[in-house]
Amino acid sequence: MGSIQQTAAGSLGLRLRGGLRRARHCAAVGLVLSLAIVDPLMAQDGRPALKIAPVVTYDPNMNGGMPGSSFVLGGLPFTLPPDNVAQQGVLIGAGLFLTGQTDVSANFGLEYSAQAQSLHNLASDLRVRSAGVSVCGLTFLSETTLGSICAATSREEKALSRSSTASFTFSADHRLPIDPAGTKLPGWDASLVGLMGRDKIDGGWRNKAGGSVGIYGPEGRSLTLGLTLFTPVKNALSDRYSLELALKTPDTFPAGLSLSFVRAEGGNFFGLSREDSSARLGVDVKLGRRMLASLGYSRKNSSIDFFDDTGTADIRFSVLQR
Repeated sequence: MGSIQQTAAGSLGLRLRGGLRRARHCAAVGLVLSLAIVDPLMAQDGRPALKIAPVVTYDPNMNGGMPGSSFVLGGLPFTLPPDNVAQQGVLIGAGLFLTGQTDVSANFGLEYSAQAQSLHNLASDLRVRSAGVSVCGLTFLSETTLGSICAATSREEKALSRSSTASFTFSADHRLPIDPAGTKLPGWDASLVGLMGRDKIDGGWRNKAGGSVGIYGPEGRSLTLGLTLFTPVKNALSDRYSLELALKTPDTFPAGLSLSFVRAEGGNFFGLSREDSSARLGVDVKLGRRMLASLGYSRKNSSIDFFDDTGTADIRFSVLQR
């Protein structure tokens, strides 16, 4: 059974409505650079791949603190203790990574992965720990339709925050040949994907449903458009819908473009309901034959100014498989 890679993206945005605003003397969030270097781990010949590797990353909020040091509520200024404000810095440490795939029967396979990281900032003695596991069962529902059932869970611990997620997703990917005027284009096909499932975000459950359409060509070329809808999580800020557009052209410049938009609602801050709109533009650039740089720029508009993000840049370098 061939290897099937499934990607699902959705960022958790923040937004509120009401009279909360940042104090005038407090600067906007501005531009932040996040940097990581990744060497993908891929199983070969049906055997699991396992490695322990050093990790170096720059985290704009390595303590899990609040986005600013002060805000104004009802005309009254409030100042947060310095230890409660987000701190930026370099984290170094190590990670354990496992990935694999196996054929259970002629028409059923499993893909699995796990990772655990422990990172440390030497200047402040802050630590960040994370772990995650995912398992997917894959089967062909017909000659042209691949079905998958996936379960995943992850957890991250910082000095001021704890976050955990779990998800259960069923999806069906139906492939169609592209044959304008009755002539099939060699190496090209179209895809229709539907998904449904449930997520657990920090203890609250939500349902999700969505789909995507895509065009796939030779040498990794593709164009995809996807939409996912979420039910609200009671008393918590959570995504309501996400929209994603992605273009991949590995043999040209740029090697890829992506655009995503996420709307989040729910929860409250000092009794004010929250709503966020987050957008991100990404660009992939090949650096030689073995390196790929992924550049991104994101912004978040919140109905409470304290949670606005006027601009965040991120860059990630990946080592390409030969």
